[in-house]
Amino acid sequence: QYALCRSLEGSYVTSKGIVSDPDVTTLKLANLQDRQNCALVLACDGVFEVMSNEEVGREVVRMRGEGYKAGDVAKNLCGQALKKGSYDNLSVVVVYLDK
Repeated sequence: QYALCRSLEGSYVTSKGIVSDPDVTTLKLANLQDRQNCALVLACDGVFEVMSNEEVGREVVRMRGEGYKAGDVAKNLCGQALKKGSYDNLSVVVVYLDK
């Protein structure tokens, strides 16, 4: 029942606390001193139900610093969310932002 309602929005799903407002942060890359650790992470709510923004960010920076490819980082984040008990969709895209 939620899946159809979520796609349509409406008072039923909003009364249950389900909203479609994205969590957006804007940063000016020119002002960042350490750009080699910058990455864009696009992930669905299944990840963020069990992991905080900070936890995801730390993991991305750690793995990038150890030489992992962005796709491997994305797979790892999905795996961690699954291990932490997420029952929702798990989709992650990681893009490294180079100089």
